[in-house]
Amino acid sequence: MSTATAAQSAIIHTGVGIAAGTFIEQVLPQHDAEESIYETLQDTVLQAALNGVLVALLTQNVLYNDDALGGGMFFTSLFAAQPLLQRRISILSGVALEYGRRATSSGLQMSG
Repeated sequence: MSTATAAQSAIIHTGVGIAAGTFIEQVLPQHDAEESIYETLQDTVLQAALNGVLVALLTQNVLYNDDALGGGMFFTSLFAAQPLLQRRISILSGVALEYGRRATSSGLQMSG
């Protein structure tokens, strides 16, 4: 693949990633700070599933024809175009971290 073709592919894949991520963000409900962790988990799972379906469809029909970047620009722009998904993942990661700290703390107290 030539440098020019790689550059063109990167530009196209970035645009497709932005468009796809924006579409997914628009079809899902906005994040509500008052929603339960279970609602956040449900929305995250749904958004992840939509990403999976979209990636499967696009990789079969649009992307990866001699992509020298291995989908890097597409996936980067797809994720960057979904700030709600990023926020949901951050919330869930924080909850998991807190549970991990509690488990570690209680385990240390029991063994000490």
